[in-house]
Amino acid sequence: MCMGTVRVSARIATTHPIAAYGGFKLDEEDVNRLAAAIATGLIPMHFGHDITRPLDASNVEAGVERLEDGHFAVWAEFDTDADDWATYEAERDALGAPGGMSFSLTRPIPGIPREEEPQVVVAGDAGYYDDATILRASQQLQAVGVTYAERLYQFALGPDAKVIIEFISDGLVGIALNMIASGLYDAVKVFLKPGRSTVFDIIAKQRKSGRRILKLHLATDNADMAQLATERAAELLHTAATGTFAFDESAETFRHLGPAELDEREVAGPGLLGPQDGQAPSDEPDMLTRLGIVNRSSGLIRARTARSHLLAAGRHVLESATDYTVGLFVFSGFLARAQGFHDAAVTALEADNPYAAFTLLKAYAENAAAILYVKDKPDSMNLFWNTDSPAVPVGKLVNHAKKRFPGFKPIYKELSQFARPTARSLLASHRVAGDDARSVQWSSVPSFKSDKDAMIACAWVVELAEASSQLLVELAASWISQRPLA
Repeated sequence: MCMGTVRVSARIATTHPIAAYGGFKLDEEDVNRLAAAIATGLIPMHFGHDITRPLDASNVEAGVERLEDGHFAVWAEFDTDADDWATYEAERDALGAPGGMSFSLTRPIPGIPREEEPQVVVAGDAGYYDDATILRASQQLQAVGVTYAERLYQFALGPDAKVIIEFISDGLVGIALNMIASGLYDAVKVFLKPGRSTVFDIIAKQRKSGRRILKLHLATDNADMAQLATERAAELLHTAATGTFAFDESAETFRHLGPAELDEREVAGPGLLGPQDGQAPSDEPDMLTRLGIVNRSSGLIRARTARSHLLAAGRHVLESATDYTVGLFVFSGFLARAQGFHDAAVTALEADNPYAAFTLLKAYAENAAAILYVKDKPDSMNLFWNTDSPAVPVGKLVNHAKKRFPGFKPIYKELSQFARPTARSLLASHRVAGDDARSVQWSSVPSFKSDKDAMIACAWVVELAEASSQLLVELAASWISQRPLA
């Protein structure tokens, strides 16, 4: 049950020495800077130093107080979601941690000059890694640009073995993808230890003092998985993608953490099928911005990684199932179709084939409409698993989706115009050419007319994956009352 908002008062840090870091401590100037940065919003707030768990704080106040023993402490007050805060406190109590919050910072390694502004900064937790290890890791990225090594201090009870690798995105322009991937893997490999999970936060900023535009989270102790993850990370860095992503080992890709995620099981909300109740759907620029699609390459990456929503929905439902029910039978068929359409649509997009892509997306949308129909009309389920029953006409499925979600109608109309042999589809192979715009070019080789069209198609793949995963989970919610298949 939602508890609303709670006002939190927390102690963030003190000037007491930290035994885990050999007695390292903040001075009075440090705590004053920290308090100012918190109060002005310059420091992003997360639960447990985890970039995949941002703390949504408002009405933030912060300051410095002198303690009875003469040390200084940073305090903060803010409003946040009561449920989220209660979850954090339960986790903290389970660890036996004291009250308040924690933070992390980096410091230069003594004796290492900073002669140029670095394009890459590597920071390793000073409690796990010595200076030589951090320096050796930073040197693996010198082909990408000027590097710098720093110590990372995490002021928390039992901090993870953690590494932060921060890139300046402007410095990656013109750097070959394979150079970014190989350098990143070589750096990550330095920190890996079998049997101990290491957390890697890979960050891209517009400039050293600018905001973080891309945040990638990886936790692994496996070198092969680290190599695959760094290849995927390099793709996101190379295409200037934006947003927060977490690596999903089962899907072998980075999963985008959008603002409308359903729950901890990683099933996203239905962007394509929303809004409901007659609200106006968002337009295409808003959709691209929300999904962090800035060019065709970033669109393809988002489309490819959105597959993880379907896999998450499958895990969420199948791990809870005890019998192979009628519902599970129908669910499994819908999920297999969705995954098949998704993978094939991405392949068509990568091949620059709009005819195949839009035809597959239309079928993908019809599959989502069918899931919605069965969810809203449970009595119709027999029509979807009994082969002797008459099939529900596609038009009936689509019309139901249009009534329930106004956002479905315009997208399905666009898909239909390209998927069917209409004038718009037939003319897509022709282009007006010449300075006088009086010449026409035609090619039998399919291609999108513009990068914008391809970007929108990529966005529809993502939207359909999010919508399908959400609807599948909702479809399965009433299984308790269903009988096992005979």
